[in-house]
Amino acid sequence: MKTENNWLNFYKKVDKTILLLIYIFLMIPILIWLWFWFKVYVAIPCMLAAIYGLVIFYKSIQTRTLEEYKKIFNIKVITLSLVMILGLNIISGAGGLMFQNWDYNSRNALLHDMVNHKWPVKYDFETGSKEADFIGSERGLLSYYLAWFLPAAAVGKISKSYTAASLFLFFYLYFGVTAICYLIFRFFKKASLKILLILIAITGVDFLAYFFDRLLIRGSFEFPNMINYIDTPLQMFSFHGFFTYWFWVFHQAIPIWIVTMLLMNNKNIKLFGLYLSLAVAFAPLPTVGLLLIMIRELIIDVRKEGFSATFKKACCFENIIPALSVIPILFLYKQNSSPVGLMFSRTYIVPLREYLLSYVVYLVFEVSIFLAILTKKNRSTVLFAIILLTILPLFYLGGGADFGNRSTIPIMILLFIETVNFYLDKTVKKYRLWIVNLILLLSLPTNLTEINRSLVYTYKQASVYRFESDDYGSLANFEHNESKVFIKNFITKYEMGQNFFTRFILK
Repeated sequence: MKTENNWLNFYKKVDKTILLLIYIFLMIPILIWLWFWFKVYVAIPCMLAAIYGLVIFYKSIQTRTLEEYKKIFNIKVITLSLVMILGLNIISGAGGLMFQNWDYNSRNALLHDMVNHKWPVKYDFETGSKEADFIGSERGLLSYYLAWFLPAAAVGKISKSYTAASLFLFFYLYFGVTAICYLIFRFFKKASLKILLILIAITGVDFLAYFFDRLLIRGSFEFPNMINYIDTPLQMFSFHGFFTYWFWVFHQAIPIWIVTMLLMNNKNIKLFGLYLSLAVAFAPLPTVGLLLIMIRELIIDVRKEGFSATFKKACCFENIIPALSVIPILFLYKQNSSPVGLMFSRTYIVPLREYLLSYVVYLVFEVSIFLAILTKKNRSTVLFAIILLTILPLFYLGGGADFGNRSTIPIMILLFIETVNFYLDKTVKKYRLWIVNLILLLSLPTNLTEINRSLVYTYKQASVYRFESDDYGSLANFEHNESKVFIKNFITKYEMGQNFFTRFILK
């Protein structure tokens, strides 16, 4: 008995330490951001609020039983998982070790600017230049969601090396993905390669969506070449899986998945404000999806406990104080000068027939396939996820499709969890399991394409090492490349004392 207690205490300490490190992983960038971007009288109270959130989080950790810990800390499975994640992280392009997808152009330029410029990052444009005319000022302010890049940029500044910063991001991303996997193993109370493979595999049947989109709309009989990115129909409607987000928009997807899994591990309503504060600093658009998940949890709690009890749990200091920590960051987001707000995606200029056919293809191959995992136990969750996948991509924010693509990122976790539960449910008939097996098998081309593209473009020129997507150099040079299309998501006009934010909040 004494030995078992010793082992249980040991596992609890390890578990709490890992969870604490995961929280610190998310909190450190926020603390850096607050201290270096905002005035001292703003930064210090917000930093104390964030640290208070750390204390609340640590106190709220729910431990597992000894038997559960033994299954979670399966050394063989964890070792194999770490090796597999390491290999995929190299292939993803992280750190510039292999080919980097197009989105890395803006991420690398952002990192360059954060390493090379004084914080907060401000730009000086030549009087009368096209950049100044486009931004609307001779000075610009970097107003993007910077949290993910801040630790790496700090390393780059200290070492005076962009390469050091980029390589640091490799290990930062590696820790982020392993953190997700640990939280998943912890949620299911066992480490399992099968669970990890489902996580990697799950997405829409993109290659069939690609085929039917081109057949119905363009009249061409065309299959994807397994190198080019398999677009969902016209990019207007899309839902991606773990692999795609990891290889393209890691800086938003990885932190939001960590926060979503923290929520899944502990649905204590008193922690919702804390979860939202972590999420919004890294990924404001995916936070919308996370917020919708939380609203659903609140509604469930109201039905169980009554409105008054739920309201008291929601409106408590544990919720409110951590949320206050990111207020200046929200003010920074507010400075962005995107000319288009939330709008119905039909305003996208395509013929109505094309629009409707694309939407139908999306619903068939990206959304309705998840009806295959529907059971009496998960009916509410699966239908909730499907409804969100149906509605969210119908709206654009800022004139592009990012709102639908990004706000659905945490929804993938719900469907992943229910897919795993579907496999674990011993009452499910075998023919249904084979249907889901087939869907996951048909989803493989999307992930294989990401791997194949990385391998092809890394080794297409023998023994040539290069950062594949580092052509911009700086976001300030947007007039000379295609980044002008999205530059107002990154840079806004800046003049000293132009408004309350620049006078009293920003350094």
